[in-house]
Amino acid sequence: MTKKEYKQYQKRVEKELSTLECLNNGTVLCPDCGTWVEGENCPDCGMDYDLMNEPSFSWSSCDCCGSSLGGDRYKAMGLVKNRSPRRRGNWIEYSICADCMYYIEYGQLDDMTMMEIEDN
Repeated sequence: MTKKEYKQYQKRVEKELSTLECLNNGTVLCPDCGTWVEGENCPDCGMDYDLMNEPSFSWSSCDCCGSSLGGDRYKAMGLVKNRSPRRRGNWIEYSICADCMYYIEYGQLDDMTMMEIEDN
């Protein structure tokens, strides 16, 4: 990735995130009962959190940056701006790539990628 491509990446991600109050990595909807779960087994049906939050390979575009490269996709929940976090309809489920997951968490891509960008 070049510096120019990185700036374009940042713009795409920031544009998507600008519509949200927050994007929570690791918050998932239980596929069995629909309860929101973060870092624990589902309190309603007991489904294993690690199983719910396990990444899966996909050729689908990342919901955050739009990358169409194949790779692992992770689940994340985004709260729509100016909406109550207590209402389920105010949340959007995202399928995000590993780069976006890292970028959202740390504000930049992983160290190796950042070093490559600096060298280009």
